[in-house]
Amino acid sequence: MAGSDRPPAEPSPDSRIGPSAGSATFRFDDFDSFAAAISDAEVVYVPVHPGSFRAELTQIQLGRVILQLGRDSPHLSRGVAGVGRIGMLLSTHGPNGTIFNGRVIGPGDLMMFRPGAPLDSTTAVEDCWAHLTFTEADGEALTEAWGAPFRSADRYRFLVGDPSSLGPLRQCIRRAAEFVAAQPGSVAAEGFAVSLADSLEGHLGSLLAGARQWDRATRQSRRVLSLVARVDDYLRANLARPIYTNEIGAALGVSPRTLHDAFRAVHGMSLHGYLHRRRMGLVREALKRASGSNALVKTIALAHGFWTLGRFSLAYRHMFGESPSATLGLQR
Repeated sequence: MAGSDRPPAEPSPDSRIGPSAGSATFRFDDFDSFAAAISDAEVVYVPVHPGSFRAELTQIQLGRVILQLGRDSPHLSRGVAGVGRIGMLLSTHGPNGTIFNGRVIGPGDLMMFRPGAPLDSTTAVEDCWAHLTFTEADGEALTEAWGAPFRSADRYRFLVGDPSSLGPLRQCIRRAAEFVAAQPGSVAAEGFAVSLADSLEGHLGSLLAGARQWDRATRQSRRVLSLVARVDDYLRANLARPIYTNEIGAALGVSPRTLHDAFRAVHGMSLHGYLHRRRMGLVREALKRASGSNALVKTIALAHGFWTLGRFSLAYRHMFGESPSATLGLQR
């Protein structure tokens, strides 16, 4: 950890690679299933653009090191980093219009986060990303060994990488994905997991050592993320009735303008727009959980504040590409 008088012992490659090694690729047309499949994080996805959702996820297990490669449609997501893992997240093509924890992400940015860190993002275009995670002990040792340790109060940090080191890391990830796609059983072959994990850690270390800039979470960013999380908690505690901006402001003791500014900073949209999309997502979750003849679309829609069934059905179809009754019928 930061402040230690001596560097941590460097783990041997064999100690980083356990007996588990393998890979799998999955394709999704449902954002709930995609979010549930992402390992080392607990996230909720809500689409931000109308139409069908498409996503692909490749998971490469290298013992104690896990590499995930994702491609997904425009979305809004809220969640937290998984327990016991330290993660590194970067775009594999350079993002365009992505906001992560209240910060507009540039093509050279790398996000680092500890267990329990907020993972709030909004992306306006199809995104391709790589998510590399380590055990908490390995991750702390790696960041400290390369001179980029977390500070005691940090839950996440942003790194602006040097192109000379970011490029090789992206290239290593891309070649690994291509190789695994062509030879799915290769990950389990003797020596492959150790070699790939060592290459990833080497390129990542060069990136950490040559970083031009580190951005820590500012007091302002922590404040707006905390406020957005409080709003989300309030919504979850009051699912049985419609919730509006003025009520949230009165309950939390903040002005509508403050709420508006916080959601603009974190998600790039107004609180009104967020409330609409979030309630639509909650309706879809309720429809997918429902069973039996008493689970009526109208009842669920009313419970989430949609009073006009005709308008609700049109808006639902516009956002998810199917009618509410189709979602309910598929689950039955």
